[in-house]
Amino acid sequence: MTDDRTMMYLPPDKWSPRFGEQFYTVHMGKFLNCETLPTTDSFASDTCSCLSPGRRRPAVYYEIVIQFGNSSRSVYRRYSHFHYLQKKLVQTGRLGLVLPPKTWLFHEDTDEFLNGRLGELYSFLKKALVLRECSGNALVERFLGLGE
Repeated sequence: MTDDRTMMYLPPDKWSPRFGEQFYTVHMGKFLNCETLPTTDSFASDTCSCLSPGRRRPAVYYEIVIQFGNSSRSVYRRYSHFHYLQKKLVQTGRLGLVLPPKTWLFHEDTDEFLNGRLGELYSFLKKALVLRECSGNALVERFLGLGE
């Protein structure tokens, strides 16, 4: 996954490992409540300066599983990462991409709520990735950790 070939998204029902590593699909894994970044990839640390690796800050991270060829990897994103991506994509004219609303400071993050949020974020991601302009977009590729 580290070469310069453009990777192409396929929806999960159209993707197969036999297509090779230039094709990928995504699905959501689990959510994690934790105080430090689960990983230290460049997108997570560049888009949210308050989330520098090792800094203690309770947060919910959503696992995105990327499958390509016979391999898979996971990246972990906060809602704020999805919000950053959505804001940048809307600025470039992709107005149909809507995220679920933000929650506020005193909102209780129950498992039921977080599982629902996980599904809503997955819906947003699938809608973005089927847009030809988004699936090859450099920011989207960084968000997914493609090429890292």
